[in-house]
Amino acid sequence: MKRKRPGNDDRPTESNTRSLDHYFANSAPSTVKVSDTATTATDSFDNDLERAIQQSLQEINTTHIETAETTSEAVERLDRQEPLSNSLKQCPICDVLLDQTADANSHINSCLDSFERTGCPNKENASIEAGAIKATTKTTQAENESEPSFSSSSSTTNSVPKLEALHEPKRAPALDLLQRDTGKGKDIDSDQKPDSSPSMRPKRKCPFYKWIQGIPFVVDAFSFGKIENCQGYFLSHYHSDHYYGLSPSWSHGPIYCSKITANFVRQELNVDSNYVVTLPMDQEYALSSTVNVSLIDANHCPGSVLFLFKVYRADGTVARHLHTGDFRANPRMCLHPLLRQPENGVLDTLYLDTTYLNGQYSFPAQEEAINAACDLAERCASGEQKESKRGLLQGWLSKLGADASMPSDTVGSSMGFPGTGPASKVLFIVGTYSIGKERMFYNLAKRLNSKVYASPRKLRFITSQENKELDSLLTDDPLKAQVHLFPMGQIQEERLSLYLKTYHPHFTSAVAFRPTGWTFKKSSPAIAALSDAPLAQVTAPPADRSVVLKPMKTTIDTIQIYGIPYSEHSSFRELASFVGSLEIRRIIPTVNVGSEDSRRKMNTILDRWQNEKKKKGTKLVPYPTEEHW
Repeated sequence: MKRKRPGNDDRPTESNTRSLDHYFANSAPSTVKVSDTATTATDSFDNDLERAIQQSLQEINTTHIETAETTSEAVERLDRQEPLSNSLKQCPICDVLLDQTADANSHINSCLDSFERTGCPNKENASIEAGAIKATTKTTQAENESEPSFSSSSSTTNSVPKLEALHEPKRAPALDLLQRDTGKGKDIDSDQKPDSSPSMRPKRKCPFYKWIQGIPFVVDAFSFGKIENCQGYFLSHYHSDHYYGLSPSWSHGPIYCSKITANFVRQELNVDSNYVVTLPMDQEYALSSTVNVSLIDANHCPGSVLFLFKVYRADGTVARHLHTGDFRANPRMCLHPLLRQPENGVLDTLYLDTTYLNGQYSFPAQEEAINAACDLAERCASGEQKESKRGLLQGWLSKLGADASMPSDTVGSSMGFPGTGPASKVLFIVGTYSIGKERMFYNLAKRLNSKVYASPRKLRFITSQENKELDSLLTDDPLKAQVHLFPMGQIQEERLSLYLKTYHPHFTSAVAFRPTGWTFKKSSPAIAALSDAPLAQVTAPPADRSVVLKPMKTTIDTIQIYGIPYSEHSSFRELASFVGSLEIRRIIPTVNVGSEDSRRKMNTILDRWQNEKKKKGTKLVPYPTEEHW
């Protein structure tokens, strides 16, 4: 296939390009052995993979929240992160571990309130939080390991307040803090001497799983400063746990990413454009005379991509390494001209997003979750959705023999419950991150024939995505939009009630959607057993694909909150289907790798799937549509 480069404006500087080619064409430093005449060598990964992992896999997302990360992004990270165990989550502000008996939302909001007043998290609150366990920071061998050596691979109106203007004393401080524009990231590259901030950490060594096998490139490894022997830094998407470490002073090497991600990096982080290399989608780009890379849509958030690296060997063979970044796997990926097998051969290494590699996370396809939310919204807007506290009370009274008769059209509406009355009176609020959940609110707005209102900061992120269809739905007038966007971590009834009062009487009730996969962790024995089930059983289509949404418990009559099983990471079944559809020599987990127990469990599952494929062969798992299994 012809290898292409993007236009001159998107290339690295001439000196950077020349240094890359020189790197591959001549003798590299003693620890690096990559050239046009590279000979096939024994793959050092295969000698003792578990030892390598234990020595260098320790970049866990439960460290102190750095100052470059905005408070809003801290909440995003909490919503995205996997609990340290099946029952623990960690507050990204004070590092406290919260078990199932603790109210994680209340805890983090208390920390945020304290942070706004004092600049420090609420440590006193942390010490008395029910179910809270103080996390201990461990120094691992990985932080003392040197970088790996490289060898050839062998295998609105003015009178109406806006989101950013709601700063009356009666408002919750945490909401003000999360909704104001915190500006650009601060300059705190990890290879520079840190300031006196207690949240700063000394420079750490780049862990094993961020290096691409046998070549001097890393993925999502910006928090380690300048990495020795690294010739290029790849950014899979613009989420803070992946780009952290980037700042206006970045000068360590070229940053390769998609066009949309490049927009965010330049606009939000003020990184020097000379270092930002925009790569084309769906075609090969020559990093050197022996290494190509291709970008494939990762179905995660705008700008997110898979990186497919091809390393040309002296013997004429080609090593293929796929890094998924964060992704929501679908059949379209396996059918992609650059990935489809057998035309493209075996993947030597798969760096896999293992966020939900647990049988308990078997949520529905995105399309199914979106349709369920839109159907519910239509019923609420038209007054058909009768499920309310009043309705539940009637059911309870009827069981007691009480006279619970009431005309159906008055159920709920007499008390102003969501889902009743004229459509214009119901406000729909969708929880989002800085980027992400776009499909959710886009489809909701289209179904309701509504505009979308968001804060200026959120609007800036949306318009940077260069999506004309999405842009056409936006408005800066909150009264002209029945769909409003809200920080995910702030989808709580007290804050929603306060927000709703701001627009009363135009809106008299609110229905909020919290689209995330973490809320839908199932614990039934049958579902949990999927972790130990054969691959064919895991990938089998569910007998019932219907999605039933139930409101969360609230105490405010005018507010209802629904958790939506909408995730932008692959479900357990989707991970199985993706792995089951491709012939892969080695799989390296990239998420939840901070503990030996977690690594052992994940490797057990992946090894079993791999062994089953060896016995039964590999073929594309059947699918109802290219968009999902």
